[in-house]
Amino acid sequence: MRKLQSVSFPLIALVFFILTFAIKVFIDGPYSRGEVSSAVAYTKYGTAAMACAFAWLYLFRKKKKKQIFLSEYKQMMLVAVLFTFITLMEQLGTGIYATTCYIELIKFAMPVILAFFMLNTLDFETFYKCMVILLWMSFIAYIIDLHNEGANVLDIFQADVANSESKTEHSGLSGISLAFVFFFTYFRRSRFLFLFSIFFCVCTFKRLALCFVAIALICKFFFPHVMSKKVSKSVLYTLKAGTVVVTGIWFWLMLPEQEHYVLAWSGKSTFDFTSGRSGMMRYLLDHSFKSYGFGSANDMINKLFGVPFEFDFIKIAFELSPLVLVIFICVFWNMSGHTFWGVCIIGFFVLNMITSDSLTSNFSMTLAYMVIGSINYYSQMIQNEKIFKGVENKG
Repeated sequence: MRKLQSVSFPLIALVFFILTFAIKVFIDGPYSRGEVSSAVAYTKYGTAAMACAFAWLYLFRKKKKKQIFLSEYKQMMLVAVLFTFITLMEQLGTGIYATTCYIELIKFAMPVILAFFMLNTLDFETFYKCMVILLWMSFIAYIIDLHNEGANVLDIFQADVANSESKTEHSGLSGISLAFVFFFTYFRRSRFLFLFSIFFCVCTFKRLALCFVAIALICKFFFPHVMSKKVSKSVLYTLKAGTVVVTGIWFWLMLPEQEHYVLAWSGKSTFDFTSGRSGMMRYLLDHSFKSYGFGSANDMINKLFGVPFEFDFIKIAFELSPLVLVIFICVFWNMSGHTFWGVCIIGFFVLNMITSDSLTSNFSMTLAYMVIGSINYYSQMIQNEKIFKGVENKG
């Protein structure tokens, strides 16, 4: 009986994990069109919690000594605690108490929690099959969403590359599809799945994601061994410092006084170049925004304009202080696990957080963490123990 229960916990956790992504990819589209209620759309967080609960029960019974992705998990959870503490202090100071802030905190912490528990519950074979299921499931949901919008994947051949416009564009699945590209580029059991994930990501037609698809193709065919290379601490320190500097420059460029620089470079106003995001930032500055916690800037802009505030790094600086932003940037780069491919994955999210948003893309972030964990830990286990032949990156 005990053995049956022990075996059942990972299976149940896996079912809830897949169900979580099924709700995400199949329900988010109808929810955005107003066809289903928020109560239905938000059930994915309940199923994610159930996946974590059964994974925890399995780990508690097994008493696994060596837990993978543990250092990264601890660091990000400390950041989540810091975010929560400052949010509490700011709400006590302002007298403004918004449940939205705590919902944002849950969404922030969820990806690393879910990734950590699933990585320590699933063996690599199961995880690989899970990724295949999620890939096909996401693509089917994507086809359905396109159909409901009166489009199909063949419209990708009519895309306006110059203006970055396509009927096939899909913000909700772009990050998820790129996570599949990262995974199937590194673990190359199937060339078809690699090419299929590339096609899927290209169809979702997000400029930054397309740049990283190009990197994946170059690495796959010309420099396959570089993906496993360790990145030195000095390089990581440089990336952290560079991110802080670039974020500061981006903030400076978004100010009205620098409008002419953006206009000369892009031929567009700052507002048009950033799809209106700079206007939201300027509004907060012009009205002397006073933070009442993590997610408060997003909460205020959403209430006023019906859109989120999407400059993630600038948002953290506004809401929690520039110092907290620096801490977050340092910890977030540590999530890369010091491999070139992990740095590429985190690099995508870093660039997106500077110019747009990824903190709200918690399910693509979950997959990204799991891909990094699989690269940094599963591949080591495979190499050391010589199990699962053909999985490791042979080049």
